[in-house]
Amino acid sequence: MRNVDFMILTRENVEEYFKKIEATGEPIVIFGLTAQDYEYLSLNFADVLELLDQQNSVIVAYKKYYEQTDEIIEKNNSQGEVEIEVESEDNDSILRNIFK
Repeated sequence: MRNVDFMILTRENVEEYFKKIEATGEPIVIFGLTAQDYEYLSLNFADVLELLDQQNSVIVAYKKYYEQTDEIIEKNNSQGEVEIEVESEDNDSILRNIFK
């Protein structure tokens, strides 16, 4: 993740921070949040992280399911061909049944 530095500006220190920013040559831009808004921002970020964790769990579960399914299919395919007996009728009896 990218590093973000927050500065807590108050009436007492705003001039000091403005001087530091001006010394770097960067423009001064202020994004203001109340203490309550900052708390909401933190809670929203926590919610996003929780959703990402849930999605990751779902992806891991699907991956495990499909890997197990592939293993079972490969195991069954490696055991050779399976013959299924089908009752056969001679052609005469099939024709008789069709034209009844």
